[in-house]
Amino acid sequence: MFPPLPPQKQSGFTLVELLISVSIAGTLAALLFATLPRIQQRAAEAKCIGNLHTIANASAIYVGEYGFWPSFNREDVNNPSAYGAHPWFYSLLTQKYLPYRTMDRDGYPCMVADALICPANKTNPGSRYQWTSAPYPWRSNYTTTTYWGNTGGKPDVIPGAGDRIRPSVISNSSAIYLIDSTTSTQAGYPNQAAAWNSKNSFIAKVHNGGANALLANGAVVRITPASHPDIASPKYWDPRYSQ
Repeated sequence: MFPPLPPQKQSGFTLVELLISVSIAGTLAALLFATLPRIQQRAAEAKCIGNLHTIANASAIYVGEYGFWPSFNREDVNNPSAYGAHPWFYSLLTQKYLPYRTMDRDGYPCMVADALICPANKTNPGSRYQWTSAPYPWRSNYTTTTYWGNTGGKPDVIPGAGDRIRPSVISNSSAIYLIDSTTSTQAGYPNQAAAWNSKNSFIAKVHNGGANALLANGAVVRITPASHPDIASPKYWDPRYSQ
């Protein structure tokens, strides 16, 4: 007579273990879905900050070669963006200071530079700048102001508007050069158009209630109603502002 076999160890999950595993997986999935929007928001903000640093580097090279900042100004033979009222980013694209891809947008070939578009800005994703020849520049959703040059004035004629901003005239190194914007065109003189509670405010509060901004000194900062309650003041925008 053979001796009895030793008890066999059971393999696999019991029903209780399976239910516990399913419960844990469900909890983890719920946590993931709850945090995913926050992760995406932070990724978009990081991309925006990187964009502005890229633009700062490109603008610094431009300033070194032309002697003044890219602007909306015109009628200056020393500036390749000056022939017509082209936007501030026009030269950075056409003169290849910023990398871009030629893509079909709205049925037209366009120069699309990733650095010019904040991915968090769904209200203003950019648009075709049609006042030139193909390939057309794809508008940035970062904007500058009249303090940095104006399409309506000739260089060195209208202080704060028509004349170019050269490094030698900047006394306010923390002046905002670019900011997340609801418009793809120039913001003009900020004044009340920058006020947080203004219905016409051009500042896009796309980063947790605030906006990222590139300053004259090359720094990228976050602007919020708490940090800049008086954002309409010229002291935040005018590179030649002095108290």
